Amino acid sequence: MYMSIDEVLYSPIGNPNDPDRLSQNPLLQEINAELGNYLENYLFELNNPQTRHSVEAGLESYFSGLMSEGAIYDFLVVCDESNNSPQTIENRELIVDVFVKPMRSVECIHFRPWIG
Repeated sequence: MYMSIDEVLYSPIGNPNDPDRLSQNPLLQEINAELGNYLENYLFELNNPQTRHSVEAGLESYFSGLMSEGAIYDFLVVCDESNNSPQTIENRELIVDVFVKPMRSVECIHFRPWIG
């Protein structure tokens, strides 16, 4: 199951996918900041197929780098006509949906010695 950045960053406490983990929360905050900085470059650009493709390609490259570093194990970036309707374009908005599957860190080790 993919979770969007906002769902992960702002999920309620007690959720089994709660990002309030030492290894994940800083990563997701960093991703959120990086995405904000990257997407600022597209302010005042036309919402057309070329711009949407450029946004998707740049973000896919960024997340591929995170995957190769072992920070996440899967992602999905959607920025096309499926989430940018004619009304969205008319409203001068650009919608980018980003879904990530962060790696889970070890927080507890169960040691089970066995003597045969």
